[in-house]
Amino acid sequence: EPTDNEWMSVISGAGPQEFIWLIHNAHTVFTDSYHGTIFSIIFQKNFYTFKRFSNDDPVNQNSRIYQLDKYFGIGSRFLSSDNTTLDKPELDFNSIEKQLVKLREVAKSFLINALEK
Repeated sequence: EPTDNEWMSVISGAGPQEFIWLIHNAHTVFTDSYHGTIFSIIFQKNFYTFKRFSNDDPVNQNSRIYQLDKYFGIGSRFLSSDNTTLDKPELDFNSIEKQLVKLREVAKSFLINALEK
């Protein structure tokens, strides 16, 4: 069994710009973060999101990840100790992009209305 350093590079000290660059230039993203998942969606990258928090953790932020499934139907990309298989169907990025356009319009309208008050 290979060790981690035989199949991946560890990058420490990366800031926001490097974080975005790494996702944008990745073939596949493995993340446990909401933002890693969001940017994978935006850049249309194959991704897997690991469950970071247990459901009874007082600082649980899983709801943000679950909300993405409601918006984009990507729940099969969420991995936990019960679900670790990487054999998942391809993502339909055309459908995801259409939903992103709708959500951007909702956000834009909200901001315009909020700023007019």
